[in-house]
Amino acid sequence: MKLGAKGSCHCGKVTIVVAYAPSAVTECHCTICRRYAALWSYYPIADSSFVGDTDVYTWGQKNVAFHRCGNCGCVVGWTPRGDYPERAVNARMLDPSIAAETAVAWLDGHPVATTPNAPSTRGCSMVSIFAK
Repeated sequence: MKLGAKGSCHCGKVTIVVAYAPSAVTECHCTICRRYAALWSYYPIADSSFVGDTDVYTWGQKNVAFHRCGNCGCVVGWTPRGDYPERAVNARMLDPSIAAETAVAWLDGHPVATTPNAPSTRGCSMVSIFAK
């Protein structure tokens, strides 16, 4: 995988590697994402990775596994538990200048409203995973 951007949790024990900087991020306000306060960027599995030991949390139908650093607790992203081609990376773990220059799409778990000049988005990938 070609390195496009890199980030880490607060303590540095878990790093995130992505093939390219995100062009847009989603701030989802579903019951779990609003608590994590993540800015999700979505990548094909082959174009992103979490390096280091993570604790995993699943809930509901257990279609996704949320990964967090076991030391500092930062949520670094989620991976699908099944046949789904993408993972979500918490863009807040990338260099702050990357997220500052990226359009944010807002998702309320159902309808999508975007910030001015934000590109359209398909919304939170978890919504389509849970629909299965």
